[in-house]
Amino acid sequence: MRVIIDAISIGSGGGRRYFNGLVPSLVAHSSGWKFLVLVKRGISTDVETVKNVSVISLAPWLCRFPFRLITQQCVVPILGWITRANVVLSLSDVGPIWSPLPVIATVANAFIYRAFSKSREYRVSKDDLPFQDRIRTVGLAAMSRHFLKTAKGLVYWSAASKAEVELLTGKRHRSVVVHNGEPFRGEASSEICSPRQQQILCVSTIVRYKNQLQLVRAFHQLLESDDRTRKFSLVLIGNVCDVDYATLIKNFIEAMHLQGHVRILGDVPYDDVLEYYRTSWALAFPSRVETYGFPVVEGLFSEIPMCLSDIPTFRELAGDSALYFDPNKPASIGDTLQRLIFDTRMRDALVQESRRQREKYAWKETGLRVGRFIEQVIAAERA
Repeated sequence: MRVIIDAISIGSGGGRRYFNGLVPSLVAHSSGWKFLVLVKRGISTDVETVKNVSVISLAPWLCRFPFRLITQQCVVPILGWITRANVVLSLSDVGPIWSPLPVIATVANAFIYRAFSKSREYRVSKDDLPFQDRIRTVGLAAMSRHFLKTAKGLVYWSAASKAEVELLTGKRHRSVVVHNGEPFRGEASSEICSPRQQQILCVSTIVRYKNQLQLVRAFHQLLESDDRTRKFSLVLIGNVCDVDYATLIKNFIEAMHLQGHVRILGDVPYDDVLEYYRTSWALAFPSRVETYGFPVVEGLFSEIPMCLSDIPTFRELAGDSALYFDPNKPASIGDTLQRLIFDTRMRDALVQESRRQREKYAWKETGLRVGRFIEQVIAAERA
């Protein structure tokens, strides 16, 4: 069995974590296979020295738009034909639309399929993304829809994203739902001993649909209504992808004189993020739309009490190990935060439940299930 893994779109964030978790696990479970991994130069795969793996590191400019499309749509299928590979596994929402061998893709971002939705519930608006990003999303959605016509298999990160893609496209494909594995390379202990500081943590890219402004508003209302919360602070961590939205948040902080209570740290090293998980009082994730949500699983392994948006993906990932709020209502966010901060018995119960919930997440199982799905797709194509 020869497998080409197309990872040229992988850079940082959740995609990078998925790549570094899935690829070594898949290779370990398929020692009789041969893998050819295409990555952007500078991305470590942890499998370079494995006997049955060859890695091609491409120049960064070849992995950037629009050259990435040329590489993906032309170079990858030609390389597959030359090497007589059996299958292409694309670690993005789009793979080669034309290919002499079957293509499997991991559908990580169901959000892009909303670009053509006529439903008010799913339509992408200026409240979700700035204009340029909406245009980019439309382009990705158009390519993804074309790709779905030729894809031989899809790996979804969550059942919620699978249901949404099928609803928005009106089609079902050969697919499998495989949750991602544990963060921190499985090193989380059964007890987190770090003392908790009185700060609320939010880890997410700063863009409109992630909804951080509503969280800041809710926290401000909580400070005004409950003097006990004056000793707490709110920390926002994440890459700023929408500068205008980040400016709105900063302007609100200044207007309400919250500089001593709300901090925007931007993008910080991952090791520092782990320390914030281990030492913060609670994790809040107010996103209105999410396909997976790595901070939720990271929160489970950090044993930090969590309050999350009441959306299907978060319910699927966290189960009964978190409290939920309406992300469109600051009052709902504030009430849930207040309960999470001061209800000691509830906090302990959530931590206990998180230890059971996180047993569902292991890269070993992820690699095994993806490998089996590849075998099923190839067997079906041969039949």
